[in-house]
Amino acid sequence: MSLSRKTSLHAREVIQKAFKELERAVAVPDSRRFRDTTIHDVQKACESIENELGARGLLRNMGRLQPLLKGLECYGKAVETLCQGTPYLPWIWAPIVVILRIGSDCIAAFEILIKAYARIGKSLGRFEKLRNAFADDPGFQEIVAIFYRDIVKFHECAYKFVTANGWRIFFRTTWGRFERHFGVILDNLDQHGELIDKEANARNIVETQALLKQFEADRNESLEKVQEEEKAEIAKQYQAILARLQINESDQNSIWETLVGALRAGHEGTCAWVLKHEKMASWLSEKGDTRSLWLQGSAGTGKSVIAAHLAKFRSLDNHIVIRHFCNDLYDSSTKYDQILKSIIRQLLERSDDSTAYAYKALVIERKPVTASTLETIIQELVSILSGSAQERQLMWIILDGVDACEAASLARCVALMDLITLKDCALGTAACKVLFTSRCEPPKKQARKRPLILLSKENSHLQASIQLYAVHRLHSPLISDRLSQLGVGTDDITDLGHKIAAKADGMFLYARIIVDYISKQLFRTSEDLRWAIQELPPELKGFYQKILSNIISHLNPASTESIQCVLHWIAFSQSPLKQLEILSAITFSKGMTEIERLVPTFFLQDCSALLEEKCDKTIGFIHTSVKEFLLDPESPISITQEEAQRQHVLGILACLASAARRFGQPGNEPNTRLRVVKGVFAFLNYASKHWTECVVSYAETCSRNGVYDTRFSEAIDRLANNLCRLAPLPDAIVTNSQFPDPPLEALQNFPSIRPFVKMALEFQSQEAIDKVFVENGQETSTQTGPSIDPVSTLLQKYRDAVRWLLCQDYYPGVSREDFELFRAQTQTSLFTCRLPLCPSASIGHETEAELRAHELEHTKGFPCRVGGCRYPPFRSAQLLENHFKRHHHQVPPKRNLRRVGEFRHKPRGVRVDSARIAPGTAALYKTTTFPRGGPIPDGGQAPNPGLRRQSPSRLPLGEEYSGAVNIKTAEQMRPKAANMPPQMGGRPPLGRPTQQLLSSVVYNDLVANNVQGTGWQSTMNIAQRLATLLQMPTYK
Repeated sequence: MSLSRKTSLHAREVIQKAFKELERAVAVPDSRRFRDTTIHDVQKACESIENELGARGLLRNMGRLQPLLKGLECYGKAVETLCQGTPYLPWIWAPIVVILRIGSDCIAAFEILIKAYARIGKSLGRFEKLRNAFADDPGFQEIVAIFYRDIVKFHECAYKFVTANGWRIFFRTTWGRFERHFGVILDNLDQHGELIDKEANARNIVETQALLKQFEADRNESLEKVQEEEKAEIAKQYQAILARLQINESDQNSIWETLVGALRAGHEGTCAWVLKHEKMASWLSEKGDTRSLWLQGSAGTGKSVIAAHLAKFRSLDNHIVIRHFCNDLYDSSTKYDQILKSIIRQLLERSDDSTAYAYKALVIERKPVTASTLETIIQELVSILSGSAQERQLMWIILDGVDACEAASLARCVALMDLITLKDCALGTAACKVLFTSRCEPPKKQARKRPLILLSKENSHLQASIQLYAVHRLHSPLISDRLSQLGVGTDDITDLGHKIAAKADGMFLYARIIVDYISKQLFRTSEDLRWAIQELPPELKGFYQKILSNIISHLNPASTESIQCVLHWIAFSQSPLKQLEILSAITFSKGMTEIERLVPTFFLQDCSALLEEKCDKTIGFIHTSVKEFLLDPESPISITQEEAQRQHVLGILACLASAARRFGQPGNEPNTRLRVVKGVFAFLNYASKHWTECVVSYAETCSRNGVYDTRFSEAIDRLANNLCRLAPLPDAIVTNSQFPDPPLEALQNFPSIRPFVKMALEFQSQEAIDKVFVENGQETSTQTGPSIDPVSTLLQKYRDAVRWLLCQDYYPGVSREDFELFRAQTQTSLFTCRLPLCPSASIGHETEAELRAHELEHTKGFPCRVGGCRYPPFRSAQLLENHFKRHHHQVPPKRNLRRVGEFRHKPRGVRVDSARIAPGTAALYKTTTFPRGGPIPDGGQAPNPGLRRQSPSRLPLGEEYSGAVNIKTAEQMRPKAANMPPQMGGRPPLGRPTQQLLSSVVYNDLVANNVQGTGWQSTMNIAQRLATLLQMPTYK
C-alpha cells in the first residue's frame, strides 16, 4: 500500500479511540498475543475449536464463520491505510480467538456468539469490491473507521462478557443486558453497510455525509435508549428484590447518620492514629496481606466511630465498602438474617449484573428466604462484583458490634466471611477484606489465625484522641462563651481537656458525658469547674448512678414511676419512637381511654441526660450501656422486661379502644381532629402494627405464670366492644393458612378478641394482598376493600384525619409550634405497607399511588422482564420459565432420541403416542383399565376417553407438551386459580382429562406397591398425598 495516500484525520481519531477502549478491557497477556495475530491464525484457531467441539460431540457448524473471516481479510486491506504505523489492525480479528475459545465452554453462549459474528460477516462482504475504488476518498475512510469502531466495540462487549468472574453460572441472568448492547452494535453495522452501498452507487459525498451524521445521531440515540431501558429495568428489579426480602434499612440509616454526625462533631481527627496502626494499615491497603481483622474494645471506647471513619476513608477513592452496625437499641440490627439482607442490599447497589442474578434467584425462581439461601446469594454476588481476573475489584466489609448477636449467629457470620475472604486464594488476589469489632475478645475458634487489635493496649492513642475531642468540644461557641466568663483561656482549655481524658480513662462516651455535664452546670469560678471534674466518679457506671440519683432525689413515688415508664418505653419498644409517639404511649400506659391531652414534654426533659434525639427524629438512649445499667437490679431506677410488657400491652389496648370510640362517633369530627393534632393518637400507628403480637405474647406470659390480670381482661373486652361498634365483623373473612388456630391458643380465655386478632393477622398476610390485586386489579386502594379488618379501618380513619390536617395551615385551639411539630412527625406515617416486616411498614410512602405500586411488588405474579414483552404476569415460576424458553431463548432445544415401545395395558379409549413417551416413564402406563364410566377406588372417576391429539404449537401459553397424552381442547389445559393450593407455587394445574388419567395411574401405583409417605407426607393418606402432589382438589 502506497504511503503517499492521504488519510482522514477524523477517521484516524475514531479508530484510535475505539482501540484504546478495547485495550483497557483486555488482559495484558491477551493484549500481547493480539499484536502478532494474523487472520490465518484466527482461521487455524477456529478449526482447532471445531475439532475440540467435535471430540465432545458438540459440533456447531463453524463454517458459518467463513464469511466473517473472508470479510475481515478484505476489510483489513481497506482499513490498512488508516492503521499504518499503529498496532490497531490485528485487533479487528484477534479477539475472536479468545472469545470463542472461552465461549465454547458454554454451548448456549457459544451459539449466540457464532450467530452474531456471522451477522457481522454479512456486513463486511462489500469491502472486497469497494476498497480499491474509494480507498482515497475521505468520506469512504470515515465510514471504514466507523466500521472499525463498531467491530471493536462488539469485541469489547463480548470479551467482558466471557471473561467476567463466574460468567457461565450467571449467563441466564446477565445475558439480557449484553444482548441489548450486541443488538445495537449489529444494527449499527447494518445501517453503515447500507450507507456505504449508497455512497458506492450514488457517489454523492454531500448526501452521504449528511446521512452519516444522521446515522451517528441515531446510533447515539439508540445507545441512550438502551441505557435508559436498562436503568429502568434494573430499578424495577431492585425494588422487587427489596420487597421480596422485606429489607428494613431505617435502623441502619439512623445508626449511620448518628455516627457521621459524631465524626463531624469532633471525632474526625481522633481516628487518625488507627489508619497508621500496622495491622490496620495492612488491612486497609490493597496490597496488604491482612484479609480479616478483629478490633476489640470495651463499651464507649469509640469502636463504632472508628468503624464509620474507616468506611468513609475507604469510600473516598470509590472503593466498594459494605458496612453493618449491630446495636442493642435496634433489635433488627442484631438479627442474623437482617445482617445478611443488609449486605445483599449494598452489594446490589454496586452492580447491575448482581441485581439481575438476585432478581432471578429470589423473585423469578422464588427461592425461600432462608439464611442458607441468603448466604449463597452473598457469595455469588461477591464473585460477580470481584470482576474478571484482569479487573478484579477489592471490597471491604465492616461488621461493627458483632458480639451483640447471638453466639450461634456470630459463629455463622464469621464462618461466612471467612469463606468469602479465603475463596479467592486460588486466584492469587483478594476480592474481599473483613473487619469485625466487638466489646469482648473473639472466641478462640474465631480468633484463630486472625490479627487482633486490642484498644485496651492502645491507651496512649486513646488518651490523646480523647483529649483532642474534649478540647474541640470545649471550643464550641456555647461552651467557650461560658468558659470565657469564668476566665478560662486557651491554655486552660487544653488543661481541662487533659483532665477530662484522664478521668475518661480511654472511654469516649464518658468524655462526651462529662463535657455535656459541665456545659449545663453553674460554676462560680474556674476552680469550681476543675473541682467538679475531679469529683466525678471514676467509672461510667458510677456516673449513671449519680445522674439517676439526681433525677429522682426530689421526686415522689408517683413521679418516679412516671420516669420509670419513660425508660421502659424507650428500652423495650419494638421500633424507635418519635417524641409525640412516646408521649402518647406514656399517656395511655395507665390503661385509661378518656384522654384529652398528652403528658407534658418535661417527662422527657427530666431524663435528657440519658436520652438523645436521633437523626430520624426518634428518641433513644445516648448509648447501649444505659439500658444495661437500668437492667441492673442495683440501679436507682430498675426496669424489667416483664413490667415493660405489661405497660406496653395496656397502653396499646387503651390507645386502640380510645381511638375506636372517638372515630366511631358520627358528627364528632372537630373534637376528634383536635385530639389528633395535639398528638393524643400519635401512638396509633405503632399500636395498630404491634397490637396482635403484644396481646398474644402477654396472654401467653400470664398463662405460663398462672396469673390472671384483671386490667388486661377488662382492656381486651373494652377494645372488642368498641371495635364492634366501629366495624362489625363480616360474615366471611380472608382464609389464611399461615395463621391457624394454634398461635391463638393463648387467647382461649379471651373469646371476645380472638376473631379480631385472627382477622388482623390475615389482613396483614401475603395472601390478603394477593387477593386485593387479583380480584380488584392494580388500581384498587390497598387500604380498603372487603377484607379490611376493624383495626385497619380505624387506622385508615386516623390517617384520613391526618391527611386533612396536613392540608391546613392551622387548627383552632392549637398553637403554631404544636401544629408544626405535629406536621413534622406525622407526614411520613400515612401510607405504610401492611406487611409487618417490610421496611415500608415503618417509613411510609408520600402518596397512595406509590404505596399501591410498592405492595404490588409483594404479590406473587411473575412478570416477564424482557423489554417489549406484553404478556401478562404468570402465576408460577415454571410458567415464566416456559414462556422465556419459547419466546425469548435463542438456543434451539436439544433433540431427544425417539424410543418406541409397546405397552401391555392402556386405558380403554385413550390413545397414547408411544413415540413421545419420555425415557424411563413407560412403567407409569402399565395400569389396570377401568370400565367406561365406572368408579375407581376411593370414589374417583374413570378417565375421560374422549381425547384427541393436538399439536404442541397450539397449546396455551405456559403449558409444556409432554406428548404422552393427547389433549382434547386448549381450554381444558388452561390453569385455574381455584385448583392451585395456596401452599404450592409450582407448575399450573393440568387440564381435567389429564388430571384424571394421571391420578388413576399414580393412585394404582401407590396402592399396588403400598408406598408409605415420609416427612411432611407421613400424616396423609394416599388420596391426600395425591391431591397435594398434583395440585388439584382432594382425590376421593
